[in-house]
Amino acid sequence: INGVNYYPSDLERLIEEIRDLQGYKVVACGIKKEVEEIYIFVEYSGSLEDFTDLASKIKVHLAKKLGAEVSGILPIETIQKTASGKVQRFKLNEMYLKGEFKNIENELEQIRSLARIKTEREQPRNRVEKDLVHIFTSVLDIDEIGVLDNIAEYGIDSMMVTKLLNNIT
Repeated sequence: INGVNYYPSDLERLIEEIRDLQGYKVVACGIKKEVEEIYIFVEYSGSLEDFTDLASKIKVHLAKKLGAEVSGILPIETIQKTASGKVQRFKLNEMYLKGEFKNIENELEQIRSLARIKTEREQPRNRVEKDLVHIFTSVLDIDEIGVLDNIAEYGIDSMMVTKLLNNIT
């Protein structure tokens, strides 16, 4: 992805470092759309509201550790394995491309949108902060951002960082 090889087992090992995710089974998978994108599937049976918190932790952790942008993090009931116990990533890929996760993606996006509306954002206090907020919203292509928001949660990648730096200087 963007000239960097990310191996599923490496991503899964990094995710295991997250304290709140210990005990969950996780599968990293490349999904080929126009370009290959990273998707994480988590064997999960709790509420979707709680899952969005876990998904956010995964996204931030991988961004901090690798600078990798994760396109999607989805809960699944069970991780399918072969008779010898190997994870069937190709099945997850097929299921995703067939649209079998579309409903869950839409539900998760609605939950995230409601959470963003409820969250009170720290407003810029001076001209410099106002200019930075303007730059970040335009480069990240979002409606608003708070001064104290963690930009890793917005799926920022190295190309966006370069654009941000070019706009700031």
